Amino acid sequence: GLGLGLAIVKRITGLLEHPLSLASTPGRGAAFAVRVPIRQPANVMGPSADAPSTGQSCASPLAQPLLDTVIWVIEDDREVCAGMQSLLEGWGASVHCADTAEVLLQQALAAPPEVLIVDHQLGDGQPDGLAQAQRLRKRWPDLPVVVISADHSAPLKARARALGFGFLLKPVKPLRLRQLLIHCR
Repeated sequence: GLGLGLAIVKRITGLLEHPLSLASTPGRGAAFAVRVPIRQPANVMGPSADAPSTGQSCASPLAQPLLDTVIWVIEDDREVCAGMQSLLEGWGASVHCADTAEVLLQQALAAPPEVLIVDHQLGDGQPDGLAQAQRLRKRWPDLPVVVISADHSAPLKARARALGFGFLLKPVKPLRLRQLLIHCR
């Protein structure tokens, strides 16, 4: 009754893969419930000495669909890059950030990218994010790309989509980014 909206709740619980249930009694009302598992985050701490070992990981692939996904981020703002890295690593991804595709390629990373996130407008004198993504796509033709931009213009969105890239507007909503990353893999 506070206006949160069942459609929003259903989308969020679906994204998080937490079951949503309903119990309704005519003339009395309805109760909605979300089942949220309580468990230790994976890869943060080992099992405690007093906890029995089940031999299973704390997080299933369904609970962490981005676990160990190699994500490259091209972003020229260090603070934004640090925030993006923290967010993505919190979802279990392996993240590599740089201000250009060239820097990422020079690092000769052992693991090739599985997803690329690129800011559209990069520093002065740098090719834009679409050009940088196209350069990496020459090496990895099937590389999923997500372009992030503060530019709300229809031509930019159309250009990104014509190249087969996902597109998100700034400020980026973490749940929307996570959903897009899961679906583009």
